[in-house]
Amino acid sequence: MLEQGPTGASDASSVDAFEQRLQALVEIQRASSLRRRRKRALIGASAVAALLVVVLAGTALFGGDDEEPTAPAVNPLAALNLTKLRSIDLCAAVQDPLVSSLGEWTKAPSSTQWGTCAGESGGYQFDFDIKRVDGYRDNGEKAAGVPVLEDANSGKDGCGRALFPAKTDPQFGIAVRVKGSQSDKLCEVADEAATELAHRISEGPPQLPNIRTSLARQDPCALVDSVVVKLNIGDQVHGAPDQLHTCKWISTGTVTVALERSKALTPTEKPIPFDLGGGNFVFLDEAELGSPTCVRRAQYRAIDGGDAEVVTVQVDNPTLAEHPEFRCLAAQVVLQNVLDNLPQVS
Repeated sequence: MLEQGPTGASDASSVDAFEQRLQALVEIQRASSLRRRRKRALIGASAVAALLVVVLAGTALFGGDDEEPTAPAVNPLAALNLTKLRSIDLCAAVQDPLVSSLGEWTKAPSSTQWGTCAGESGGYQFDFDIKRVDGYRDNGEKAAGVPVLEDANSGKDGCGRALFPAKTDPQFGIAVRVKGSQSDKLCEVADEAATELAHRISEGPPQLPNIRTSLARQDPCALVDSVVVKLNIGDQVHGAPDQLHTCKWISTGTVTVALERSKALTPTEKPIPFDLGGGNFVFLDEAELGSPTCVRRAQYRAIDGGDAEVVTVQVDNPTLAEHPEFRCLAAQVVLQNVLDNLPQVS
């Protein structure tokens, strides 16, 4: 037997090394192929996920088979700001009975001031008022799409509701308060009255007579110039609606401007003169000397039945107790400023 020499051993080693490299290349190729398959699978999964996102987005955008979301209901009275509220003839709005089960009005609705009205029916007293609704709460109730607020301070002798118009600061509403002998039915009657009133006002509220020339449509807060406020009321003092036709400025004292309907004014004697210098005089009466309040009034225009539209300015300032003439001077100046800023009447 021939023995294998050194050359044969070397060839065997070479073959083994080649096979090892070949095996390594196969493993590398296999790993590379596996990575490619995984990458293709990942790309495929990503594409599917992206497609799913597009489909879901399209469903959300266009609603798919679901119903479209319902838009929130619009309050039919949302356009009734303070200017429009001041123009409403409440008695005309409630001329016909509001609660059919009570029958006709036993005392027809009547009013002495704008924005108010009162009547009686079926043993119940109805008071209507366009006023601030600070003490009312929203329980989510609606009538004809109009939010209906509840008077949280009604007490046991009455029940109050208010229709919510446009948002104002402070907030005003169209209120109805019911009083009567059957206390257990007061709120039932108030709810029915508020519901019917909401329908009527939503259809278009009646306007006060001659509203275009009436003092009723004016904003009393806008009738006093800022320089007059600064010099006679206080610096950086702003007026705010206290009632529908009044404005109040609060500083060291309080100044109130009211636009109202009243009997035609008759002149009153103010026999006590105060010389303020420069030919300027303020005239007071005996009662004003010891009072912390001074009131000055002027007639804007005459209306039917011996009534008139009147501007009233009231100044309350106890700190000027020793100088009542200064209180009355402020009232006089503010009153004249309001009259100057009002449209001229023929």
